[in-house]
Amino acid sequence: MDTLRKIREKESNWPAVAAIRAVEFLRMPSLSAYDKLRHSSEQAELWPAVREAILLYLETGKSPYSHDSWPLPEAEVKLESPSYQDKPPMVHTLIEIAMDEKRPDEIIKWYDLQTPRRGYARQWDDHMEKQYCPWNRRNLP
Repeated sequence: MDTLRKIREKESNWPAVAAIRAVEFLRMPSLSAYDKLRHSSEQAELWPAVREAILLYLETGKSPYSHDSWPLPEAEVKLESPSYQDKPPMVHTLIEIAMDEKRPDEIIKWYDLQTPRRGYARQWDDHMEKQYCPWNRRNLP
């Protein structure tokens, strides 16, 4: 997949690169994969429609390929089964994207939607809250 993507990048075939990046994102959604998809989609001048479909996928699980305005061509690589299965809404990824895009209302929306967690997941929540929520009382002197 990397070799084909690099070839398409050298050709400046940004829609094809973005389609490959979309497959990578859907296989394992993360902020890093989102950023790579954003970059290639912006190069192809298709980012707004891609972003809308990707966020809908994270929120509902609805495939972006079934979205009416999905602008990317069919990827030259096939989607393997996701390496990470999360049920929608994929709150952690949505929170990270909202933080990256500096959208506090979205951060709060998704943070409040989370179910109470225990163990490692709760530790992750605490870490994210301390790192990205400076208004949190625990971070005040």
